[in-house]
Amino acid sequence: YSRSPINYSAGMAEDQKERYIQYFAEQNQDLRLTSDAMKLVLEDFMAQMKDLKDQVSSMESKHADLENRLSEEHKLRKSAER
Repeated sequence: YSRSPINYSAGMAEDQKERYIQYFAEQNQDLRLTSDAMKLVLEDFMAQMKDLKDQVSSMESKHADLENRLSEEHKLRKSAER
C-alpha cells in the first residue's frame, strides 16, 4: 500500500512557493552548519579527553612509583630500627 506524497504547496502563488522553498533551503543550511559545528566541537572534546586520559595515566604511573618507593623506604627504616 503506497500513498502519494502530500503537496503542501498546492494552491500557493508562485512567489509564495519560492519563499516556501527558500525557507526550507535556509533551514536545511542552518541544520547542516549546526551539525558541522557540533562535529568539530565533538572532535575537539575527544582530543582533549585523550590528552587528559594520557595525563591521568602518567600521573597514576608516577603515583604508583612513589608509593612503591615510599613502601620500600618504610621497610628499610623498620628493618634499621630492629
